[in-house]
Order: sequence, then structure tokens, then C-alpha cells
Amino acid sequence: MSNSQKKIFADNMRFLRKIAGIVSSRNVTQNNIANSLKVSRKTVVFWEGEQIPSKTSLEAICKYFSRILKLNKPLIPQQLLDDVLEDHFLVISETHEVREVAPVFKKSLNHLFTRVSELTTEDLEKVMKYMEKLELD
Repeated sequence: MSNSQKKIFADNMRFLRKIAGIVSSRNVTQNNIANSLKVSRKTVVFWEGEQIPSKTSLEAICKYFSRILKLNKPLIPQQLLDDVLEDHFLVISETHEVREVAPVFKKSLNHLFTRVSELTTEDLEKVMKYMEKLELD
């Protein structure tokens, strides 16, 4: 495992824990994750400190965060190791949700959501559908 993969994984673990807290409207701690995955808190600390877990644990981490974040498409272990997840997810804190987005749209969407906080949920949904359509074209 390369050092860059270890760093990406550790950053992804911290990012997922942070956005899980936003979605669940509560603080998601290392203890919460450890209890859910039936490992020690120290193990989660090691993961966030650039230690790569076993294949079984990687799969469990993906299932845990996919469920907490209510993702349409579940995370896969390779994403945790290779992708900077922060580039692929948009956090809409007003509605306590996380959306997977193409990195090319992330910056534009961030600007949009910070400027139009008075939009209704329906309007936000329309914008997301429009952006998804643009991505497919």
C-alpha cells in the first residue's frame, strides 16, 4: 500500500465521519463507529492515522457509511483507497443530506448552495436533477 493511498484513506475516514454527523444531526465519534463496526476505538484512531484496515473491515466501513449517508450507490473499498471523497460529495447542511456529485460540478454547486439558502427543497431538487442531466449529456 502506497503512502498516498494511506493518506487518502485516513482523510476519507475523517471526512466520512464529519459528514455522517451532519446527516444524522449528531456528533459521530470514533466510539460510535467502533461500536457499530465491533472494533475498538483505538482501531478507528489507527485507521484515521493512515493504517489501512483488512479487506473485511474495509467492506464493513463502506456498508456503515453508505447506510448512514443514505447513498443511492454504495461506497466501494477502492473508492476509500483511491478517491478523494471530499471532491465527490456535496454536503447540504440546511437539509441534512449528502449528495454524490461529479467533481467537475462540485465547485459550482458549492457556490450555488451557499448563495441560495432561501430556495425550497423542491427547487434544490430541480437544480440537482438539472446538474445530473448535464453530467449525462
